[in-house]
Amino acid sequence: MRLFSLIFFLFFLVAVTWPGFELVNRPTPIVLGLPFNLFAIAILVLAGMAVLFALYLSDKD
Repeated sequence: MRLFSLIFFLFFLVAVTWPGFELVNRPTPIVLGLPFNLFAIAILVLAGMAVLFALYLSDKD
């Protein structure tokens, strides 16, 4: 699970910086009242929370 978390957050880093954000950097379509680029970041933040919660649950120390 730790390896998956590391890979996800490396993807997260690329997705919210220059090379990855260019793929979603457009104001249309409007999704749930948000521009697409803001919606994509919100989804990534929620996914990051889910990954950290799963890592917390899987860590049996």
